[in-house]
Amino acid sequence: MVRRLRPAFFVLFALVAVGAASIVSRNGGASEQIPWQQDLAAAKVQALAAHKPVLVYFSARWCGFCEHMRKTTLSDERVQSAMQNFVPVKIDIDEHQPLAIQYQVHGLPGYALLDENGRVIKRGEGWQEPVDFLNWLGQTR
Repeated sequence: MVRRLRPAFFVLFALVAVGAASIVSRNGGASEQIPWQQDLAAAKVQALAAHKPVLVYFSARWCGFCEHMRKTTLSDERVQSAMQNFVPVKIDIDEHQPLAIQYQVHGLPGYALLDENGRVIKRGEGWQEPVDFLNWLGQTR
């Protein structure tokens, strides 16, 4: 009787393992600690007062590459440390479509670097490794 239960035990074990792996991957990864603002106008005022550029990060809840960037690049300690040199703003394109159009976002994730006066310095899009993103930001050391 014990031999007949072995296959069922292994199937049950495999299902539990797959379920646990799914939960870990959904909630796993490093924690993103960037103090994102949601209001671009307020961020521009803060940037002008602090003499810092604004990083506008465009994403959407449904965007897989955005989620991957959140779990990898934006959770990287070097990237989080570099964000101290910027006023970071996260914009959900579904909630703020006019901003996505204004900043010519054609792919997600998208980002724009603005000077302290709110003028676009450069734009980028797509998932990037932490080192590549730091290079794009001009924050390599």
